[in-house]
Amino acid sequence: MKLTVPLVAFTSLLSSFSACAVNNDSYQHQFGVGTSASTDDVDDGFLSANYRYYFTAVDQQTVPYQLSSFLAQSSNVGGNYLTFDDYSRFVIDGRYVDDSKWFVGGAVEAIDNSHSDDNFYTVQGGYFLNSTTSIYGEYTYGNNSHSNSELDLNNFSLIAKTFLPLEHTQGVHFSARLEHARSSYESERDGLNYDFNNSSNSILLNSDCYFTQAWSVGARYFRRSDRDLFSVDTAYTWRVTDSFSVYSRIQKYIEPNEDGLVIDLNLIWRL
Repeated sequence: MKLTVPLVAFTSLLSSFSACAVNNDSYQHQFGVGTSASTDDVDDGFLSANYRYYFTAVDQQTVPYQLSSFLAQSSNVGGNYLTFDDYSRFVIDGRYVDDSKWFVGGAVEAIDNSHSDDNFYTVQGGYFLNSTTSIYGEYTYGNNSHSNSELDLNNFSLIAKTFLPLEHTQGVHFSARLEHARSSYESERDGLNYDFNNSSNSILLNSDCYFTQAWSVGARYFRRSDRDLFSVDTAYTWRVTDSFSVYSRIQKYIEPNEDGLVIDLNLIWRL
């Protein structure tokens, strides 16, 4: 997917707005469109679109803009579409939160590309320990089908998220994800049957320090078997009008070391 035209469109749209004071009104609808690409190859990246509805209004008066939905602890339903080249992914998901702060959720994901059709089904359940912390378990089943082979995936995850308010900044958001994955592969070629089984464990750690409601600096660490990924980033949300914002993020991979930067740009409408 060539991204030069969308990036130019972003720049032109932003230049059409003048700076003005905005109100941080609560919202129940969120629409978004975005693009992401590496500076090593800005013409090759992906485009995305999403929508989410919150059953109770989400307050964003005093909390970081990008954490308002997490801190609201509201039941919600939404969808996301992503595409680049011959690859596309569509997700529908939702979560129900009861009055005692227990919650259940689920998602259906479909991936279409030139090689195969993949489908994933996720269920989750957990609890909000307090107004800023959640812990939950998640199970995902996936199926990858080719013309003469099939791959089944079973992932079991434990996730914890918390936001720690601080006196001189907005606060720090931490999240951790532990995952155990199992896969089985079956294939038939030239009259012979092949059957393989594999399992792996992984950990994902995220930390974001919010200096203001709009600006944050973060770090990401991922490890699976003998593979490590580490990156740092900074993000900023520009409140253009009462309902319209622009979210941008610049990410740098430290491990493995890469010369380029990953740049995300998203237009967000909250009503």
